[in-house]
Amino acid sequence: MYNLSQQKGFTLIEVLISVSILSFGLVILLQGNVRLLNIIRISENTLNAISEAEIKMAEFEIKMKDASKEIFFEKSIESFESRKNFFIWEIDFLDVPVKETEEKVKNKLKEVRTKMSWKEGKRKGSLFLHTFIREPLDELDSDGFGI
Repeated sequence: MYNLSQQKGFTLIEVLISVSILSFGLVILLQGNVRLLNIIRISENTLNAISEAEIKMAEFEIKMKDASKEIFFEKSIESFESRKNFFIWEIDFLDVPVKETEEKVKNKLKEVRTKMSWKEGKRKGSLFLHTFIREPLDELDSDGFGI
């Protein structure tokens, strides 16, 4: 006679339940990996944009030393392609009021506002940089930095 209490092994229901629990756990782990890869891609694109923005700011500083202020102290928009992304670079200049009484120094300080925008698939990214620069002065003082 066959006795169920002495039977060795698992029933079909027990195997199906354990496989479904294991499958559910694997799906959760794979979703976490996909999210992690997406975050890494976004971070890589942002880091690339920061690097390109720093290069553009350095190029601007070099051009500013070589050219007249009329050319480079105007709002401008420029687009370029780099490595994986297409970037749009916007730069604007604002006068910063200075509390100096001497006319030569007034309105020589500029706030530089820059925006770097890019698109990655359906997602858009942007990065803002702000800094201050001083216009080149006609007269130089003893240390070569202007009045």
